[in-house]
Amino acid sequence: MTGLHDHDWEGVVAKKSHADMVTILRPQYSEGELHSVLDLLFDDLINVKNAAESNRILTREEAIMLKRGVLDLQSGKPVQYVTGIAYFYHWKFVVNEEVLIPRPETEELVYTAKKLLQARSENDPYRIWDVGTGSGCIAISLSLLCPFAQVIATDISTGALDVAKTNASALGASVQFVLNNFFKPGPHMLEPKWDLIISNPPYISSRETSKMDTSVRTWEPYYALYAPEDDVVGVYLQLLTIGEKALRPGGYILVEMNEFFSGEIYTQAKHMMYSEIYIEKDMQGKDRILVARK
Repeated sequence: MTGLHDHDWEGVVAKKSHADMVTILRPQYSEGELHSVLDLLFDDLINVKNAAESNRILTREEAIMLKRGVLDLQSGKPVQYVTGIAYFYHWKFVVNEEVLIPRPETEELVYTAKKLLQARSENDPYRIWDVGTGSGCIAISLSLLCPFAQVIATDISTGALDVAKTNASALGASVQFVLNNFFKPGPHMLEPKWDLIISNPPYISSRETSKMDTSVRTWEPYYALYAPEDDVVGVYLQLLTIGEKALRPGGYILVEMNEFFSGEIYTQAKHMMYSEIYIEKDMQGKDRILVARK
């Protein structure tokens, strides 16, 4: 059995280095996952597609980049952090360890929001607030999908906001980014001016840690994963309270949910000042999106 130190890929065709990587990394990935990871590694690091069949000759720089990438993958680092790129909705986003890796469930949150927002003119724009923006994937996607919307995105992390600003600039999205803690949002954010408040908040409880993938626990930012003070329901009550104050009449709040707390959250929401409340399920049939209309 050979290890990474046995391989020098400078001047080697891509498909040979790909085959070597399959051998090296097979112990830590399933077959399907391994090939998906390597496709991303080759495509996003050195712009080689279908590397398993590519006769492209690797340069010294490319060989070094791939070797570093494999070392990172061996450490358990998610491939999106290795390449610095993640895909969301129709777009490519920059990511690093300051932000969560965007996930398909959150794409469904954006899709639901898009369905609810009817077309408006430039003279009557939507006002959208993305709470806890992270990489900016929700806010930027909605800005691109709803070009007349006025979108503000907030986060408690300056590092996350730096990533989000980079993504907005690269994708040509018009989003205002603001450092803000949604547990202390300030009176200017609570004025009843928002048509949509949307959030994928930190919603994991400590007792779920053992069920999480090791790479998520190890590499993704704690503050963006775990509910403050381990109070999952409290996170949603705070967001729903913000919605009561800050939404215009007829406005919506959409939040990605922790499926294990959906019943309790829904029950609490029913006692608040919303005219309509329902839960949408994700692709796996799990309670995932809480929709409440003022």
